[in-house]
Amino acid sequence: MEGLRIEKKKIRVVLFLRDGEKRTGHVFLSPSSRYHEGRETVLEFFNDENSFFAFGTEEGVEFLNKKHVLMVEVEDVQEERFCFCPGSRMEKVKIVMVDGREIEGEIGIERVPYRMRLLDFLNLSETFFPVKTQKGIFIINREHIKGVHPWQK
Repeated sequence: MEGLRIEKKKIRVVLFLRDGEKRTGHVFLSPSSRYHEGRETVLEFFNDENSFFAFGTEEGVEFLNKKHVLMVEVEDVQEERFCFCPGSRMEKVKIVMVDGREIEGEIGIERVPYRMRLLDFLNLSETFFPVKTQKGIFIINREHIKGVHPWQK
């Protein structure tokens, strides 16, 4: 069975789960992306068609349901270069999650004539989207957002 193993790239992440649990471990990404040169990104991984994913910790590997993931903190500096399209308008926002957690940062809105508003971006079909914060990149699950406000300092 060893010959059936598919090579993966291990990326360290912190998961914030619906039950309030915070888990540190690894996700396993494909060494090549369907959409660009280089490895699959954490954003692509969470937006793919699979409901469950392998999550590795020091205790071993378990399979988690993506629907229970509120957000993912990505601890890989390479991720940011794939998260935002060149020429995107960066919009500062405060996101309030259903658990009360608040994330302040920037989202990238593509400059497409018929989809330039923040509301249009929030209503896109992909479940997860990236937010650039002072701490790094967070991948947010839109299904667990209570509200989004333009960032007021």
